Amino acid sequence: MATLYRKYRPRTFSEISGQEYVLQTLTNAIRNNRFGHAYLFTGPRGTGKTTTARIFAKTINCLKPLTKTKKSHIKIEPCNKCKNCQIVNKNQAIDIIEIDAASHTGVDNIRQLKEAIDTPPSHLRYKVYIIDEVHMLSLGAFNALLKTLEEPPQHTIFILATTELHKVPETIISRCQQFNIKPLTKEEIIKKLSSIAKKEKIKLDKEALNLIATEANGGMRDAESLLDQLISLHNRQEINDEDVRHILGLSSRQSILKLTEKIAEKDLKKTLEIINNLEFSGTNLKSFTQQLLNFMHDLLLFKTTGAQNEILQKQLTAEEINDLEKLAKKFSLPELLKLTELIQQSLEQSNYSEIPQLSLEMAVLKFQLVSTSSKKEENSSSEQDSKKKVLSPQKKKNEKITKNEMVEDNPVQPKKTPGPKRKSSQASTEKESTQTPESESDKTIKSNQSISINQFLQQWNTILDEVNKVNRSLFAFLSVSIPQNIQDGSVWIKTKFSFHQEQLSKPENKLTIEKVFARILRVPLRVRFIVDETKTEEKSPTTETIPETEKPSTTEKETAPEDDSLNSQQSAEENLLYEALRQVGGRIVE
Repeated sequence: MATLYRKYRPRTFSEISGQEYVLQTLTNAIRNNRFGHAYLFTGPRGTGKTTTARIFAKTINCLKPLTKTKKSHIKIEPCNKCKNCQIVNKNQAIDIIEIDAASHTGVDNIRQLKEAIDTPPSHLRYKVYIIDEVHMLSLGAFNALLKTLEEPPQHTIFILATTELHKVPETIISRCQQFNIKPLTKEEIIKKLSSIAKKEKIKLDKEALNLIATEANGGMRDAESLLDQLISLHNRQEINDEDVRHILGLSSRQSILKLTEKIAEKDLKKTLEIINNLEFSGTNLKSFTQQLLNFMHDLLLFKTTGAQNEILQKQLTAEEINDLEKLAKKFSLPELLKLTELIQQSLEQSNYSEIPQLSLEMAVLKFQLVSTSSKKEENSSSEQDSKKKVLSPQKKKNEKITKNEMVEDNPVQPKKTPGPKRKSSQASTEKESTQTPESESDKTIKSNQSISINQFLQQWNTILDEVNKVNRSLFAFLSVSIPQNIQDGSVWIKTKFSFHQEQLSKPENKLTIEKVFARILRVPLRVRFIVDETKTEEKSPTTETIPETEKPSTTEKETAPEDDSLNSQQSAEENLLYEALRQVGGRIVE
């Protein structure tokens, strides 16, 4: 007795499931007698490439082809009654030659074909060569086929079929009319299986049909073979979903729903229990992971497009869509993307693992770690926001005080002097800091510890290394510059060229360098850059040769400010600017 896929192999174009575009193009060409001399059918296994080629060969040789109405996408059919059709249906047509390229890969096989190709057909009008799995031919065989394929005799037609188009040379593809035979949808497979079951007087429940169609993965031949296996195994007239799961080693849909729900709830213990129970019950975990991946795909589609997605409407029942809706609410879109990626990786790794459940368990554990880490970052961010809200009233108060200090003729605030006023400001700041919670970096910026030029020079190499990590261009400029002196909370650094000074003096670059000072020295220092226009080779002055009260030469591009009130005003403005940039993470745009 013939197997189901051979017994119910289509004999007309109308019996082929799906492929409307391909069938319409081919039947139009036959009807108008404009068909080509070489065709290339591509697509996954079991989707109907060879079947379509056979029906095409039968139709062009049919003595009384049937013309269809204009409403149908199929314009012509073989009659299946004439002498030629009957010969083809019985596989007795010697003019239709099927060649398995997997077992005829050499140049000699193609040479034999070329020798026989000039012989006219014996019984039919056209001699048709159907070369299956053509990608298996050797390079030499392809080269031998090229000329014949481009200009065959008028009575000869080539139909090539392959599941791996990328292995077929471009020179072969360019000589053929190419048609892509697409995988069948679940709906098309279920429709065909229902028809076969009815003819075989087998009762198939809805869930069983759905499982078979899912397992077939777009291939009608695989679906028919699986149904045949189920009928042979149980030897009864009724097949349910439990029979399908038993023969395939599949778990129920409820297991997938339960597992996904526990993953969403971050219940690691229950999640691992479900996976191990599936393994102990004999479930094929690779097949289960494939089903889980398909389910995650549906969940992603639902999350992004909603229940009105055409793919979901065609392939899923109302109950299944309802399940998707419930679970989609428990995941964010980034979580779904990450989980789907991890499950796909686990499916790929399952082939190399000696412990069946290990790859899936690792995927779940990784997802748990990523989700926990993301949640901690969100909590940390919210805590920082709340701290900023607490600090904001105090900052406004400090800003108000600083602005008042900038007004020289304020009757309430006396004119600022270098020594005592700074101490008073420090005392006020320290008093306020005891009332407001602050971060460690805030305490560092507000400290007013002093540092000598010698102490600074001891840390100079460390500072350069840290700047190099942040910005290599700044490092290049600083590495050829020399720190000169520290005065009034600013470090003066001499550069060799004016270009270096201009680049280093940009506000955003100064801010970067001052942040490094704060990290390394734990002392708030401003930076000033001056250029040595004399470019002498004399030894640079040190702290001993330049007293602290001495100011840089007037020949340099930038000079230390002489007016103390102006210095105070500029320092206050920059403090506000840099503090705002530090808090919000911004940058200065010139």
